[in-house]
Amino acid sequence: MKICSRKFKKYRIQMLVVLVVMVSANHVIQVLVEDHATEYQKFGDDTRVLGPLTFCQRRSQGGQVTESYDRLTEMNSSRKTMDGQVCQHPQLDPCDPQVLPFDYFVHPVNCSKADDNWVYVDNGTFRISRKSLARYGDITCDYVSVERGETDFDVMEGELIEDIKDGSPITSDFFKVGCKSVSNHRYHNIHVGVAYKESLHSRFRRADPGVVTMGYDVFMFGFDSMSRMAWLRNLPKSREFYTRDLEGMELTGYNIVGDATINNLLPLLTGQSLKDLYSARWDDPYASHVDDFPFIWKSFKSAGYVTAWGEDMAFLGTFQKDIDDEVNDLTMRLVGFNSTPTDHSMRPYFIAAESMYKHFLPYCVGSEPLHIRFLNWFKDVFKMYGRKPKFVFGFHSEFSHKNNNEMKKMDEDLLNFLKYLNTSGILDHTIMILMSDHGTRYEEVRRTPQGKLEERLPYFSFRFPHSFYDKYPKQFLNFKNNLHKLVTPFDVLFQFYQVTFRTSPNDGIYEATVKHLVPSDSLVVSDWQISRINRYGESADCMQQVKPQLRPFCHCTKSGI
Repeated sequence: MKICSRKFKKYRIQMLVVLVVMVSANHVIQVLVEDHATEYQKFGDDTRVLGPLTFCQRRSQGGQVTESYDRLTEMNSSRKTMDGQVCQHPQLDPCDPQVLPFDYFVHPVNCSKADDNWVYVDNGTFRISRKSLARYGDITCDYVSVERGETDFDVMEGELIEDIKDGSPITSDFFKVGCKSVSNHRYHNIHVGVAYKESLHSRFRRADPGVVTMGYDVFMFGFDSMSRMAWLRNLPKSREFYTRDLEGMELTGYNIVGDATINNLLPLLTGQSLKDLYSARWDDPYASHVDDFPFIWKSFKSAGYVTAWGEDMAFLGTFQKDIDDEVNDLTMRLVGFNSTPTDHSMRPYFIAAESMYKHFLPYCVGSEPLHIRFLNWFKDVFKMYGRKPKFVFGFHSEFSHKNNNEMKKMDEDLLNFLKYLNTSGILDHTIMILMSDHGTRYEEVRRTPQGKLEERLPYFSFRFPHSFYDKYPKQFLNFKNNLHKLVTPFDVLFQFYQVTFRTSPNDGIYEATVKHLVPSDSLVVSDWQISRINRYGESADCMQQVKPQLRPFCHCTKSGI
């Protein structure tokens, strides 16, 4: 079955915030969420105790699912002739018999055997747990901040604060702490939060008044290597709530544009491919850091937004090269940032924390699951800045990078996270994007025909505040009119225009690719995206020895330029 390519340019999609294909909120898979007795299933010669059946196992064995799943098949069938669209994506079943042998139950993360964490952070404030005080008596703690080091691959510790008091403001987003109780019990851990920074709180007041924004926060949250079908199989509870209760809308035609994470996140975040930008590859001795890439958070920052980026598994960083035990392709690994790219970044935390994991239970940091700590950090960002505008991007890899089944560990907690965003009012003023970069690349399911297709068809979805429909009805209609059409990472936050213009006195004719950043309604063009298409001959010879790269744009007179 052929995957659609970008050669169908005449079907290029028009959009406001995103060019998307979405499934109606009624077309959701609803599954029973009550507990089930332990089940057994045979895998070849291996009989596994699986616990509750997975979504697909219940369905394949005649388990109860709602009628809406049957309508998914009907929708897929009717979509084939919709709008006379030339590019037809394959109609996949998340529980196709090809993938069922690779779908199985996994146990949730259990950190209960660890002593409860003594310390936590509440809105930038260092706190000592009352439960720990009641159990161990008075507690004294020494505190040291964890901050970015000289490079993107190391961290440094700040000045030691002895006997830090409960209720003190944290001095950085991340810190290590060592505590001792009067009963001579001890506690050592690393913690996260969001430290108060007056300059960031006042940024929006100092923003360029000429920059127009849509008035919404933007929260992108993704998982590595999750196809749309894998998302349906492994995150049924959170997906049901997201699509049914929150009215999140999915892109059924979202398609990758290259291999691996970097070739799909870079177009999403910059509007350009890796080969279109200057070299930052690890294998290039002349490579530069990626700081000057046109990341979208720069535009948000100039519009007065606070920016935050969190990515776990620092040793597999999207923009850094360190250790990759699956692929050692240096052409897809970059040299990282020369300075912190966003106002808040979790990279220093994960660099410091990953060396400490051996002291904790699997997937735990003390008594707290790693993924819960990751989710809670984003809660802290929203809590710290309230209604001040924010662009926040989170990307989680630990469960899904090697085995999509492990994502089942996160379904319940992602559900609770979405409920929190809703009940706290955050989603009333936030455009939320749930997404992935590509489907699985390493699992056994990848060897099946469906697995090969899924790798090219990642999950991507959007949820808009209800006020968006009233403020931007025309744009939202355009948004909906593009249901089920081919969408790629290039189409999400940017529009591109090809313009031709003439200048004088050099009589130059030029073509340029202009990038429209929709959220700030600004136009951006780089000089290397401007091409002169007529001869300039000797008219710019005066620049030959000075700045030859400017010859296409200059006109020499008798007195100079």
